[in-house]
Amino acid sequence: MVRTSHQPAATETIPPAPDEATIADLEVRGSLPATLSGRFLTIGPRPIGGGAQPDRAPASAGMVHAITVRAGRATSYRSRWVKTDATSRRLGLAPVGGPPPAGPDGAHENLVEFAGRTFALSDGSLAYELAPDLDTVERVDLAGRARGVGARPRTDPVSGELHLISAPRTEAPLLHVISPGGKTRHTRSIDQAPAAIHDLALTAAHVVLIADGFVGRASRPGAEPFRWYPVDSTATVRVISAHDDGDAVVLHVTSPALERWTLTSAQQVVRRTVIDATAQTSARIDEARSCRPHRYLYAVADPAALGARTPAVPVVAKHDLHTGARGEHRFPSDHRPGDFLFVADPQRDHREDGGWLLGLVDDDRSATTSLVVLDAAHLDAPRLATVRLPHRLASRPHRSLWRPTPD
Repeated sequence: MVRTSHQPAATETIPPAPDEATIADLEVRGSLPATLSGRFLTIGPRPIGGGAQPDRAPASAGMVHAITVRAGRATSYRSRWVKTDATSRRLGLAPVGGPPPAGPDGAHENLVEFAGRTFALSDGSLAYELAPDLDTVERVDLAGRARGVGARPRTDPVSGELHLISAPRTEAPLLHVISPGGKTRHTRSIDQAPAAIHDLALTAAHVVLIADGFVGRASRPGAEPFRWYPVDSTATVRVISAHDDGDAVVLHVTSPALERWTLTSAQQVVRRTVIDATAQTSARIDEARSCRPHRYLYAVADPAALGARTPAVPVVAKHDLHTGARGEHRFPSDHRPGDFLFVADPQRDHREDGGWLLGLVDDDRSATTSLVVLDAAHLDAPRLATVRLPHRLASRPHRSLWRPTPD
């Protein structure tokens, strides 16, 4: 995602983060919850050798960052390059193993955990497996036959299956379903797709595909043709969640406004309802509730990233989809919140919003980045904790991942 700032003089002079780093015992302002234990990981592009405009990094230059918290302490920060062939050459390293890429070779857009392994992804590329210490293990062919895959696969939280799209250069796009252990793979062609596919979603009974100007739905499992619904939107659409509602499929999307889309079997039209007209930079739910109805949705709106003046300041918003209520946590105008994700609190698992929101926030004034922890149940309250990094991350992180640590 290319971000546009209203303060170019400040952002263009910010020194880049150092290359690969390992730092122990980070400064914490406030109090980290004692039951919050795990690693916050994020990935984004970064120019090798630094640079003042990280968002213009080559697609192959991806860096992964990890912040570990446990028992009220931020015990470490670690950053490592994803060793694509191009990155390895520029660093003077031998290439990692695995099948050779047949097309693009990048890894900077998303992190996915599947079958006990962590993968770095970019659209159209093979996946890269990362070790627990973030070192690159090897290139992995998830879709088979060296097919590049989409950067936004989905995992069914009940079955554990991984669903992903590949788009061979000379064939129709393919939908792949990989078993939880990664041992079997079912593949079906999507030869009737009316346009390029760039996202997918799952419900308990359906798979949904997002293409340019269309939404497709089909039952899962099965080989029935996708039914395509035209949608009047030229903006990039990102699916946040999906669930079944009788014979209808309900999607929550950013386009970039926050909307609810309903697809019925009786009509081949998308019924669109605007939940929040403010443009959103990212949005999340409790991922444990994927594929089924949920009450709360959390969205980030950053005017600097959107090139817009509304809202006046960056916010993380909490939307109650049952009542329509909206709460928010506001940041100073010179702060830039990134992707915030929900982490459940094991002591409050009786309520859907019983947990925390974690995300990285850039401070343009101090040229630093911090991990901010908010109480999801009381979003308007002061932040619980801020974990300060000793430098600003030179990359704009795209997507984040939380890996809990067993007690």
